[in-house]
Amino acid sequence: MESNIDFLLESLRKSGKPFEYINELKLSENLRALLRRLYIQSKEGISLSAIGSTILDFAEGDYEGFNVIGALQIPIGVIGVLNLFINNERNEIYVVTPFIKGRLLNRLGDGIRILEGSIVNIGIKDYEGVCSSDAYVTFSDHKDALDPLVFPKLYNDPVFLSVKHSYMALIYYMLGLDAFSAGIPVVPSEYTINGDTLRYKVIHDTPYQLLNNMVTSEIRELLKAVEKPYICAILLLYSLIFDLGHASLTAKT
Repeated sequence: MESNIDFLLESLRKSGKPFEYINELKLSENLRALLRRLYIQSKEGISLSAIGSTILDFAEGDYEGFNVIGALQIPIGVIGVLNLFINNERNEIYVVTPFIKGRLLNRLGDGIRILEGSIVNIGIKDYEGVCSSDAYVTFSDHKDALDPLVFPKLYNDPVFLSVKHSYMALIYYMLGLDAFSAGIPVVPSEYTINGDTLRYKVIHDTPYQLLNNMVTSEIRELLKAVEKPYICAILLLYSLIFDLGHASLTAKT
C-alpha cells in the first residue's frame, strides 16, 4: 500500500495539476482526501494529520453544564491556490473552506477564479487591538466584476448580508477565532473601483484565539496565518472571495 501511495504522489508532482489528477483517479473520496493531504504535506513541509482526524478539543470550561457528547464536523477542502503579496511578501496560499453544497460553493469558486488571474496585494496594520487590512486587486480579466453598480446592490441586499455573515462565522470558527465578541465585518469599510483596479478595505478588532486544538493550528499553518496580523489578511481574503463571486454572477444577470 505504501509503495502505491508513493507512486501516486510522484505522479501528482509530475502532473502539474495535482488536484485535477486526483479527481480523475478511480478511488474512494476518503483515499482522494488522504492523497490531497499527503501531497500538500510533502510540498509545504507541514503536517495535516489532525485535519483528517475525528477529534476536536474543546476549550476547557466553555461548555460546562451543557452535557457535551462530542462535535459535529463538516468537510473542508481546497477551493484554490492563490499567489498574492501580503505586506510586500509573496505568498502561495491554499484557500481552504468549509464545504457547503449548492450555489454558494459555486460562487466561491467564481471568486477564486477571478483572483487567480489577478494581481493581489494586501497590506496589514495592527495597532492597539484594531487591525486594518487593505487589498488592491488589479484584474486582467473578469471586467464584469468591476461594475461600480454591483457592489452597492450586494451590500443593500439583506439576504446576501445574512448568508455572508453565516459563512464568515464558519470561517472564524475554522480559524479558532471568536466570531461574535466584536461582530463580523460583513461589508468592507470602504472600497473604490478605478479602471481595472479594486481597492477593498476591512477594519476590525484584532480577533483573538478562542479554540486551541490541533485542527485549528494546522489550518492556520496551511493558510500561513499563524501570526495575528496575517489572520486579519486571511479574513479579508475570504470576505473578498465571497463578494467577488457574487458580484461577478450578479453582473452577468
